[in-house]
Amino acid sequence: MLGSQLKFPILMMCLCALVISAPFAYGAKSDESGDTSVLFGNHLCPISGDPVDPETFAVYEDADNHVYGRIYTCCGGCVKKAEANAAELYKKYYLTDENGKKVDPVDLKNEKCPISGHDVTDAGTIEYNGMIVHHCCAKCPAKFLENPDENLAKLAPDELKEKYEMKE
Repeated sequence: MLGSQLKFPILMMCLCALVISAPFAYGAKSDESGDTSVLFGNHLCPISGDPVDPETFAVYEDADNHVYGRIYTCCGGCVKKAEANAAELYKKYYLTDENGKKVDPVDLKNEKCPISGHDVTDAGTIEYNGMIVHHCCAKCPAKFLENPDENLAKLAPDELKEKYEMKE
């Protein structure tokens, strides 16, 4: 009798634990909508040609010109090789078209800062992965770069999200 009385509370505790842990297990790569299919960067590793891991990337930074980016790779082994050629890879993936012709970065023309929600100023403008992102001040770009894909998802129009949609 006591065993049958304990089954329901134990079942409920297990269910609650599952519900509570789900966001931690799956939330790391998702945007606010829970969609894990959008990655605002290259989807194939420039070294191996394999699909990328969104958590594995080489950082490109040209702070003098306010240009930043991530070159996504499939694994940690490829990161070092990508870091050695980060400037070239940035130009290849974000500043050239399918035919190899130079293209200008896409200006998102956001009027509100993706970090603070305040009106944007020229002081906070950066280029990230071939996109011009405006911020309210010079401090917000650093916060933006902590989680750029999630922050871009707040700003990007649907057409741009479709361009960066993961292909399976």
